[in-house]
Amino acid sequence: MEHQLRVIAYLLAALVGTKTDRSAEEWLKSADEYACGESYHPMPESPSEAAKSAKDAEMEAAVEEIYKMYPTKCPNRGVATGKCSKDKARIRTLLKTKSAEEIKQSITQYLEDCRISGQYLKNFGTLLNNLPEVVSDDLFPTELPSPQPSSEYR
Repeated sequence: MEHQLRVIAYLLAALVGTKTDRSAEEWLKSADEYACGESYHPMPESPSEAAKSAKDAEMEAAVEEIYKMYPTKCPNRGVATGKCSKDKARIRTLLKTKSAEEIKQSITQYLEDCRISGQYLKNFGTLLNNLPEVVSDDLFPTELPSPQPSSEYR
C-alpha cells in the first residue's frame, strides 16, 4: 500500500507540477483520511518555517502597500500608468537592497514633484527600474546662513 501511495503521489506531483512528491503525498494522505472519516492533523510547522512564513507575509504586505501608492492613471494626462503584476516582482527585488520606507519616500517625492511641476507620470515599471534617490531636507536648508561681517576691508 505504501509503495502504491508513493507511485500515485509521484504521478500526481508530475501532473500538478509540484516540486516534490512529498506535498502530493501529504495531500493524498489527507484526502484518504478525509474519505475514511478520520480527522487529519497536519504536522505543526517548525519555528524556522513559522518565522519564514511571517517574514514572507510581512514582505507581501509591504509589496502591496508600495504597489497601491502609485496611481493607475496619470492625473495630468488621464492615461494609464502601466501597472501590472510584474511590478510586484520588481518591488520584491528592490526590497532586497532598499528598505520599504526608503522606496515609499522615493515614490512619494516623485509623485509630489510631478504634481507641483505638472509633469506626466512615468510608467510604473520605468519608475521602479530608475527609482530616484531620496532627497533629504538637510541638503537643501530653507534658511540661508546670515553673512558674517569681515573685519578687514580692502
